[in-house]
Amino acid sequence: MCSGGHSVEFAGKRVYPIPFLLKHCPVSSQDHGLRKIFKEWYTRFDLEERAAGWHIQYDLINQNTSFIVCAEQLRLFDENATKTHLLCHPLKPPLK
Repeated sequence: MCSGGHSVEFAGKRVYPIPFLLKHCPVSSQDHGLRKIFKEWYTRFDLEERAAGWHIQYDLINQNTSFIVCAEQLRLFDENATKTHLLCHPLKPPLK
């Protein structure tokens, strides 16, 4: 199976039991989200890779998608609670 470089396979490979936490804000504003996806991302995707099912993470997003989340939907990040949750439930996202 080809992973596009996202996973390496070799004899003796060991995987750390807790996924690494990525503290990253992929979109910082409505304008940034639209520019990033429609002007930067889509213009550089390889058509053969798209045909193979790669680069699909933004397929459900359109020009009317809102990237702004209301404050009531946000939650305070607790690094220790998140690490504990990932250790106990590595395949389930933390609860909201």
